[in-house]
Amino acid sequence: MEVSLSAGNNSLGLLFKTAIEQLNQVLAPELGSNALQNAADSGLDFGPQATADRIVSLSTAFFGRYAEQHPEKDLETALKDFTKLISSGVDKGFAEARQILDGLQVLQGDIASNIDKTYELVQSGLNSFLENYSRPKKTD
Repeated sequence: MEVSLSAGNNSLGLLFKTAIEQLNQVLAPELGSNALQNAADSGLDFGPQATADRIVSLSTAFFGRYAEQHPEKDLETALKDFTKLISSGVDKGFAEARQILDGLQVLQGDIASNIDKTYELVQSGLNSFLENYSRPKKTD
């Protein structure tokens, strides 16, 4: 029971951990093992916005390396492929976190809504990354 209550109180921490683990797995062939885990710190704010911001910023920070390893891709293709890769890790991480929290019977109320909110914020952040990545400015 104590483990169940503890997991419920830190559900977004668990979500962040499982999302990072899944992102590490999908990025490992491209960027090496534990690329994101090595960048993550402990003792962080685990609110929905802070968690989403970390997931997005930690994962998108590796785009430069991804693009370097894929010089055959133009910027737009590399951005789309990289974002798709990141999204697959995010989806797996959130699904795993939900499964764990559901198994602990704490996936309800604020915990469930915070996870849903965090997922929406991550998706929004990834879309913003894709749409707003620094592109060379056109000159007339």
